[in-house]
Amino acid sequence: MPAAALLNPNAVAPEAPPQTTTLALPSALSVLGATGGYAAFGLATIAFAAPDTYGHAVSFAAFVAPLPIALVSTQVTLAVGHQWLRLDGRAEDLPRAAAQAWVGGGRLALGLVPLLIWFATTGDPVIFQTLCTVLSAALGAATLVGAGGRMREAMPTHAGNVAQTDLFVASWFVLTGAIFLLLCHQL
Repeated sequence: MPAAALLNPNAVAPEAPPQTTTLALPSALSVLGATGGYAAFGLATIAFAAPDTYGHAVSFAAFVAPLPIALVSTQVTLAVGHQWLRLDGRAEDLPRAAAQAWVGGGRLALGLVPLLIWFATTGDPVIFQTLCTVLSAALGAATLVGAGGRMREAMPTHAGNVAQTDLFVASWFVLTGAIFLLLCHQL
């Protein structure tokens, strides 16, 4: 406690700077495993597609491909926006947060493969096709929401910058989501 605060009991202590935490970059094995999860999800949609819907199955598998493109293409925007807005925290933690979300999404994709296989072998091909569409969109959304949440946690806030930090993360989420949807539409 400063000496001036001891002399004046009505003095307000200055706000302490926010605590910064350093995010760990996922290991290469984790990133490789996540990529394998996404690949397994895509291969399951192609391998178990009905012969007359093969073109749709390829588009479902390709639906996962825009996700890393959208995540990677917005990293420069994140770094520039973070520095321009003078937000608290470390700018290098933002790509790490996106990488951690990628790993989490890959684990989710790998976990969905048995569900796809079960529906492909026991159900109607139309239901399988619909399930592939819904799960592909849900997988992309879950990964993007996870990345936004991890980025928000990576940037410490204090009373003066909570709204600015939230707006920054929400803007990044909208930009990345728009790139993801645009690329999905192009495929």
